[in-house]
Amino acid sequence: MNFLEERLYFFKAFKNKMSTVGALLPTSSYAAQAMASEFARHPGPKRVLEVGAGTGAITSQIVKHIGPDDALVCVELEPELVDYLQRRFEAEPEFERVRGRTQIKQMSVLDLPTDETSEKFDYIISAIPFNNCPPEFVRAVFAHYQKLLKPEGVLSYIEYIGGRYAKLTLAHSEQIQGVHDVVAHEMGRYKFRQDTVLRNVPPAWVHHLRFGDVDAAYAENLQPLTTTDRAALPDGEVGIDTAAVPFLAGLGGLALLLKKAAPKTGLWLLPALAAPAIVLFFRDPARHTPKDAGLVYASADGEVLSVERLRDGRFGKNEWLRIAVFLSLLDVHVNRAPMAGKVIDVIYEDGNAANAYAAANTPEAEHNAAQYTVIEGSRGKCVVAQRVGFLARRIVNRASVGNVLAQGEKFGLIRFGSRTDVYVPADGFEARVRVGERVVGGETVIASAL
Repeated sequence: MNFLEERLYFFKAFKNKMSTVGALLPTSSYAAQAMASEFARHPGPKRVLEVGAGTGAITSQIVKHIGPDDALVCVELEPELVDYLQRRFEAEPEFERVRGRTQIKQMSVLDLPTDETSEKFDYIISAIPFNNCPPEFVRAVFAHYQKLLKPEGVLSYIEYIGGRYAKLTLAHSEQIQGVHDVVAHEMGRYKFRQDTVLRNVPPAWVHHLRFGDVDAAYAENLQPLTTTDRAALPDGEVGIDTAAVPFLAGLGGLALLLKKAAPKTGLWLLPALAAPAIVLFFRDPARHTPKDAGLVYASADGEVLSVERLRDGRFGKNEWLRIAVFLSLLDVHVNRAPMAGKVIDVIYEDGNAANAYAAANTPEAEHNAAQYTVIEGSRGKCVVAQRVGFLARRIVNRASVGNVLAQGEKFGLIRFGSRTDVYVPADGFEARVRVGERVVGGETVIASAL
């Protein structure tokens, strides 16, 4: 199936049924990757439901992660698209590989059974254009998704950036308001992550929702997310955090402005030459973390400043083992989860910006502004403190309550030089590093279970 043929089929379906297709072009591979990201990190066995499969733009990413013990069900309303999708499973190697584990159904998702004898799904990937549907239908679909999913199951669905809000502003009606209210309610209550995909037509948000609770140990089987908030070269080993984009865009714009305003001065070279330094600071190299619930990994690159036992009433009455690491300007500033688990609290405390290195064991350092991410793992709580320093004035923390983090998974960073502390229960772990040692985030073991 070639590129042009797929788009012709898609456009034909769009022309005939605009409200159900909801887009002029198929979903881009970048948006499809984001939609498949949650299910792709699960080793299986797992059952996956794709709703609104269309020509298979998203399916092409899903099939890459279907394992030998997994099952895939694709639901599509339009017969022309069902026919096209079936031919892809017969003709394309990646599709053909999972054909025996795939069912394609021409039907409404509301007709899928949810009785006690029906097997539940681990993941639902939905391309239904909710903004084009009546609010009663949207409400019914969300309720049906909850019944189709296992308690720890995840719904991932796509929405075009600003589309709902543009309709509210430009063509406000009772129906549009009703859809907005339903979607906002579901996301406000159940959403735990959102990906922004600019390389899609139009740009899109991918929302990830979990309707039930998940056990902390569930995270131990997951692979870290590697595609979110990261731009990487094809081999995936070299990347840059997307937090660098505003800086690079600003420097690029300034260079062009100076080049045009004062072409003979060479001033434009200053922002142009600063860009590589920004890339270096925001670099996000791939890290490979062997999963082990009995080990605690460094949350960041840097030098160990202190290893101590202390009490902190914010996190409970028990004693903690705290290992503090200083990040210089030359270190990788990405922060990673020391252990697998569920985020149960995120606390921000305003404060000073004392020199993080010089004040490692002084009261000043303890009163620096900090963000605390509390992770509930199978062996108890782990707390990661992202502390600002003299130069670091901005904490980026993408973990929210309800997130499930794999061991070694990236969840934030600090700009531009800082300190990261890891707290683990002192009665359950012993330190494996000493003051002055260099550690690598997601790879150096800093503590182990007793």
